[in-house]
Amino acid sequence: MKFRPLVVVIAFSVYGTCLAQTIVEEKVDEFTGNKVRRTSWEFINRVVKSEARFRISQVNDIMTFDLKIILGAGRGEVFSIKEGDELMFLMEGGEVIKLQNIEHQITCMGCGAVGLAGSERMGISVSYLLTKDAFEKLKSGTSVKLRVYTSIGYTEFELNEQQKIRLKTALGLF
Repeated sequence: MKFRPLVVVIAFSVYGTCLAQTIVEEKVDEFTGNKVRRTSWEFINRVVKSEARFRISQVNDIMTFDLKIILGAGRGEVFSIKEGDELMFLMEGGEVIKLQNIEHQITCMGCGAVGLAGSERMGISVSYLLTKDAFEKLKSGTSVKLRVYTSIGYTEFELNEQQKIRLKTALGLF
């Protein structure tokens, strides 16, 4: 019984580390002179048939909300996201914040993966322009749901408390 408190402390330490959003890249590109900052990839949704991860990126003064998505069971769904397609955030007060995809992308094997997990499934990696106004609203408010438009319709991700914290923490790093 003496080990029970130790196990609880270790479990909470590991749990807290898993929620730690950090800056993983901060450099000035020696060829272009661009200042680059990026957070770590974090889950914004994870269910049996699909998953989505996000990070915030900044190159000079341009910020993006980067998203990796795997939809469907097995090898995953094949879909695309066109340039200009929207990512929508529903805020606690009912306000909707819209971001636009920067470049047309099509799913490919492993494109929605971070590391080896999901590398055998069809996925997509897209970047949405994060305007200064949208950034400030997302940073100061609380998102409750995301909607991503794709060639096969739209997918919604409801955010639980941990996911809300991850998003706010990532935005707070900039």
